[in-house]
Amino acid sequence: MDVSTYPIDVDRYAKCIEVSKRVRWDIDRDVIRGRRFDFSQKFLPDGISKVAEFDFLNDDEKRLLSQIQGRTYANMFGFVERFITAKVLEITRGHWLGNSLEGRDHPRHHGRVGVAPGEQQADHRGTGPGR
Repeated sequence: MDVSTYPIDVDRYAKCIEVSKRVRWDIDRDVIRGRRFDFSQKFLPDGISKVAEFDFLNDDEKRLLSQIQGRTYANMFGFVERFITAKVLEITRGHWLGNSLEGRDHPRHHGRVGVAPGEQQADHRGTGPGR
């Protein structure tokens, strides 16, 4: 199996992590900013909610449906945000305690990308794949 190695820019990775730690925002401070929801208005534009297409609803019912859809949209967005965070934590578990490039399971540590440690070891003894 012919697998190429590639250079890894450790400084670039460290810089990315450093910058990401500086970016912090708060939904109340940065988005809501002390404002209240106006229940006399729709929460979503008609183009997204499509309430205008419901001819059997009066204006008050269309506004209420838009508010229900807006709340549902916000809840789904929150769910997806929590899922992404949980998935990122799961994927990065092996890198929590320091520089991920120093880990034993990183491809650079084994000399070739895409080769498991045991597979490369067997390869050196002449008993690996293709031998």
